[in-house]
Amino acid sequence: MSKLKELKIFSDIDRHFSEFICEKQADLNEENKNLLEELAICLSYYANQQHSVLPLSEIKLDYSDEEEKHQAKVLSFQLTEADLNKFNRVMGTDADPLPLILDLDNQFLYLNKYYRAEKAVADFIRETAGQTEIISSELTEQVNKVFENTVKNTGAINWQKIAAFMALRSRFCVISGGPGTGKTTTVGKILALLLEQNPSTNIDLVAPTGKAADRLGGSIRNFINSEESSALFDPSTLAKIPDCAQTIHRYLGFNPGGGFKHNTQNKTASDILLIDESSMVPLILFRSIIDALQSDCRVILLGDKDQLAAVETGNVLGDLTSGESINAFSQTFNQQLNKLNKHLDIEVEEAPSPLQDIMVKLEHSFRFDADSGIGNLARDVNDCPHPHPLEDLGYFDQYQDIELLKLPEKVENLLKNELLKDFNHYKNLVQKSTAKEAKQILEALNKFRILCAGRNGYFGSENLNEMISKKIFKCLDDSLYLGRAIMITRNDYGISLFNGDIGVILEDDDQLPKAYFTDADGEVRAFPPSVLPDYETAFAMTIHKSQGSEYKNVYLLLSDKSERLLGKELIYTGITRAKEKVTLYSDHAPLLQACKKVTKRHSGLSLRIENQ
Repeated sequence: MSKLKELKIFSDIDRHFSEFICEKQADLNEENKNLLEELAICLSYYANQQHSVLPLSEIKLDYSDEEEKHQAKVLSFQLTEADLNKFNRVMGTDADPLPLILDLDNQFLYLNKYYRAEKAVADFIRETAGQTEIISSELTEQVNKVFENTVKNTGAINWQKIAAFMALRSRFCVISGGPGTGKTTTVGKILALLLEQNPSTNIDLVAPTGKAADRLGGSIRNFINSEESSALFDPSTLAKIPDCAQTIHRYLGFNPGGGFKHNTQNKTASDILLIDESSMVPLILFRSIIDALQSDCRVILLGDKDQLAAVETGNVLGDLTSGESINAFSQTFNQQLNKLNKHLDIEVEEAPSPLQDIMVKLEHSFRFDADSGIGNLARDVNDCPHPHPLEDLGYFDQYQDIELLKLPEKVENLLKNELLKDFNHYKNLVQKSTAKEAKQILEALNKFRILCAGRNGYFGSENLNEMISKKIFKCLDDSLYLGRAIMITRNDYGISLFNGDIGVILEDDDQLPKAYFTDADGEVRAFPPSVLPDYETAFAMTIHKSQGSEYKNVYLLLSDKSERLLGKELIYTGITRAKEKVTLYSDHAPLLQACKKVTKRHSGLSLRIENQ
């Protein structure tokens, strides 16, 4: 038996999978059995870390045990046609119906389902990236008019206008941008322009979670009802833009027999599909989406490429935007773009790439100015320059809206100072208000939030919520106490409550506890706790759960016990949840180390798009 299998980093699932593969290929000598065992256990380990592929030339294992860290080494394998013959019952290439698929040229080993999904997505993007339209002079004029006042800074590149040009020109495109860069406003204008070209266009808006879909619908409604939109577009055009979004799962439809209702045999009716928060869409789900689309459906991906990737395997948006192709276009694209906006100082990508003309990153933040600590900290964490600006111990002293505090030894000591003021203000408001003022209480609650690196551990969200219930509200965490913040953890389409929705427990006129939530239009809805889907206390939440949300004040807890979870993507996502102030609780050294750590998900998607 291989000694690799004894390492503590591998789970029981990894070991069982390895045994299963070896049992299917039972005719091996000891040397070949050990090789297959090592390949299978490493592949399972990588899949459980959300990588869609095992890069055989450089396999890195995240050693958690101190003793094993000293033995850590990079594993390397080189498989050949001869190995395929040895392992012919479990390993094949391309169309082979076997559990393991080997890409010989790139030395990538896949689980079959991830290989199929990656190939399908790569084929779709390569095909659609080449499908472009010539934009008429009339439409060019309209685009210039619609985006005339977007960027007021003299000399600044109007990336929103370029994004619109790209989306009108291409059947598939990616619009990325950080908080406050105007992604939803841009895409609202794009949809209106497309509808003016073809009023019968069928548009669908989707997002990976119910909460994200709710927020997207609300943002589109704000765009439709804005004074700017009314001045730019005919009311009949704005009326045709859908003002509600749905989850991807609901869009694809539930099939009692398994899989989705809409698939390769039963296509959706979409002419345009907008997918928001696309960084959260995993590989397998993305494949299900493209399987269900009509051959001429236009697809727009919207999201922040620098945020955390999907919880499940794969990182489609990250793969597409990981290279140098974003905001660097082909000569042909630039020539056509100059008809829209002459003399733009835009980079030309010399080496042709199928991706270079279908991606735009919005770079101008309308939320944070040049003096904003939050904006500068988010940029410095995300860009990860060398030398890193956070190496300066006085970095946080330059700004009023960011603060670095040492993480205390005890949670009780954390619940003091500014954080205690926020809790006391909220608690006093709850005690003085009635259920009729639930909207104001929810607004007060959403002005601050504690964000944790993980759910478990002493400074994890679970323990933080228990301590807050006990120390601040003098109640048990699972009791229906007055003012308890709760978060829905399972979608319930029957009552339109979705994973991530935040509510509060208050007493109704009969002194009975009710859970109060606001919908995307700001209207308050009340539910008896007995009808709610699964929920948990939500004064503290994980950074993953906070994606897409915004709070006035954010308290970001980065415990060194969460070292495995920390990376620049996690910290960037946490920082950019704050609108006015972010307080980081961490020692300086581990914070700097985490900001320099880039979390990479291994995938062959971008390579497959470029080279096939």
